[in-house]
Amino acid sequence: MIARMITLPHHVEFLSDAWLEQARRHLERELELRRERLAGAAFSVSERFTHAPPHLGLPGNVAQWSLRCDGEKAQLSRDFDERADVVVEGEYQVALKAAQSVGALAPGVMEKTFREIVHRHGKDALRMRGMLKPRAARELLGLLHDHLARRTVENPDLAHRAERLGIAGKLREMEEQGYTVLERAISPEFADELRDATLRALLPHNTFTLQWMLYQGPEFERIARQNFHVQCSRLLLKRATNMEAFRRCPQGGF
Repeated sequence: MIARMITLPHHVEFLSDAWLEQARRHLERELELRRERLAGAAFSVSERFTHAPPHLGLPGNVAQWSLRCDGEKAQLSRDFDERADVVVEGEYQVALKAAQSVGALAPGVMEKTFREIVHRHGKDALRMRGMLKPRAARELLGLLHDHLARRTVENPDLAHRAERLGIAGKLREMEEQGYTVLERAISPEFADELRDATLRALLPHNTFTLQWMLYQGPEFERIARQNFHVQCSRLLLKRATNMEAFRRCPQGGF
């Protein structure tokens, strides 16, 4: 059942074998193109995330990997290297939110992603240490991140996802009474950004509703990818979930 939820051949689950293969192919191609720019700069990255979905079949349900690059070739493995130049640790479902965020090289994009993670899950939910010094290495890693982010699907195990996000009780409320309230679902800063973007999109049309809001700005893409909202929508609509419009109340609320 879970396998059938991945409907496009280039879609992969975070840190699955197919995900690592996508990473390997991308790096092979980009290293060939950027060999002179990298100039033999060596770097390493390693990540480890607990509470991965059981269907991935990972030992102890821990998803981990390492990337070692000598500037010409890249080696990927399932090992975790705490001595790598950049080390990231945390919980799988939280890390998945960052892994799906496109725009690693764009100003402010990842900062906003991590702001929302800290707001909802706390500053220790995703921990990073170290830094890549060569600019060419940072660019290569950013391009790899975005390449994979565009292909990485949400955890298809809905029950596991709800448990790890701490919203299983909210889903029961949805089933029992048809609605629920998600406290602290987004940060106050994001709420302000989303309201401003909504007004910016709606006011020129002198209307309170507008279709195809995903085309109106990155704020709507970000809210559409919020795990909590998507999870509740899928409970009601299953795979037919379709986001068409945001509504602004006449009183000025959002």
